[in-house]
This record gives sequence, C-alpha cells and structure tokens, in this order.
Amino acid sequence: MAGTATDCMSGGNEQAKEAGLKKQMELLYRLQTIDSNIKRSEALQRQFEEEVTRLQSELDGEAEKSSAVRQEVDALAKKHREHETALKILEDQKRKVQEKMMAIKTNKEYAAAQHEISSIEQAIGKKEDEIILIMDAVENAKDVTAAAEEALQAAGRRFDAKKQQAETELRDYLADIEKQRQAREALLQEIKPDMLKTYQQLHKARNGVAVALADKEYCFGCSMKIPPQIYNEVVQGDQLHTCPHCRRILYVERSAADEGQQSA
Repeated sequence: MAGTATDCMSGGNEQAKEAGLKKQMELLYRLQTIDSNIKRSEALQRQFEEEVTRLQSELDGEAEKSSAVRQEVDALAKKHREHETALKILEDQKRKVQEKMMAIKTNKEYAAAQHEISSIEQAIGKKEDEIILIMDAVENAKDVTAAAEEALQAAGRRFDAKKQQAETELRDYLADIEKQRQAREALLQEIKPDMLKTYQQLHKARNGVAVALADKEYCFGCSMKIPPQIYNEVVQGDQLHTCPHCRRILYVERSAADEGQQSA
C-alpha cells in the first residue's frame, strides 16, 4: 500500500513536471510569435518611413528644379528688359543725331554725323539680334518650366498619396505593436526565469528567433533534419531540446505532437 502510494505520488510528480514543461514551451512559442510580429511590424514601420522620406526627397528635388527653372526665366526676362531699355536709348541717340544734322552746315560735320548714325545703327542691329535670341530662350525656358511644374505636381501627388497611406497603415501598425507588447508583458509573468533567460540569450544570438517549429523530423528554423530520437523526445514534450544545427529551442505544436504520438 505504502509502495503503491509512493509510486502514485512519483508518477503524479512526473506528470505534473511534464505538463509544466509543455506549458512553458507553449508560453515560449507564444512569446516567440509575439516577438516576431512586433519585429515584422517595426520593419514595416521603418519601410513606410523610409518610403515617405524618399518621396519627400524626390519632392524637394523637383521643387529645387522648378525653382531653378523659374529663376532662369526671371533672369532671362530681366535681361530682355535691359536690352529693350538699351535699344530705346540707342534709338533716342540716333534720333537726336538726325535732328542735329538738320542744323549742320559743313560737309565734315555732316560726314561725322553720318558715321555716328552708322555706328548707332550697327549697335541697334546687334541689340535687336540679342533681343531675338533672348526671346527664343525665354520661350524655351517656359516649356522647361511647364515640364518642371508638371513633374513637381506629380511628385507632390505621389508624396501625398503615400503619406496618407503611411499615416493610416502606420497608425494600425503602431496600435498592433502596442497591443502585442501588452500581451508580451502579461506573458512574461508566466514564464519561469530560467526558461526566459535561455529564450532571451537565443533570441539575441539567433537574429530574433529563439524558438523554431519542428515537424516531420525537420527544424523550420534552419530547414535541417533532426535526429529521430531528439525529434521523438521533442514530440513527447517532457524535456527541452534545441536543434543540433541552429541551436534554437524546438517546439512541436500539440496537434502535430498528438498525431505523432497516436501514429507511434
């Protein structure tokens, strides 16, 4: 009777220990799932922020191009006005010389006046050519300005659309991250310190993945085959095992473990 009671107590302790380990493994896997979700959401958040930053840079670049073209057009317009003013001055000079010729009495003075008029006319012709060239440049610059303005507006539309999308989706991601973190904090209270320490060490060493699913004698963490004996012990769930290849904690979902045990 005493021996039977002792055996029952011993068996009960083993069952409780096994059940406790299975529960801890389940908690670790849930923790891994939450950490992976948080990591993925944070990565998506960074992607959106980088995309918005890239589009902002593109928008700023198009704005600079448009501004540079407008400045060029303004400079050409200013130059055109200056040439028009200079042309008017030359035409006034020519008119004054022609008026003076009416009072000239000597051939020498008349010849000098004609020479002055000829020089002024050459300057007028040169100035008119310069004005024509500037007018052509202004027209070309206007076409460039229109293209630059269109590119700027297109960049602005892309930026606004992406920013609106990012703000909406980021709001959802941030809310999800906060929810996941709250669940994580609650979960940490249930995990034993030694198990948590092992998890944290592997999480840091294995690029954020400390627990890997195992199925059909394969580790999903590294896609390598697990020795049958180790896999069977993982399925039984009575002790913690790590993958002999990637060193991650192996976990078999209970549905798959139950099927495996039934098959055995």
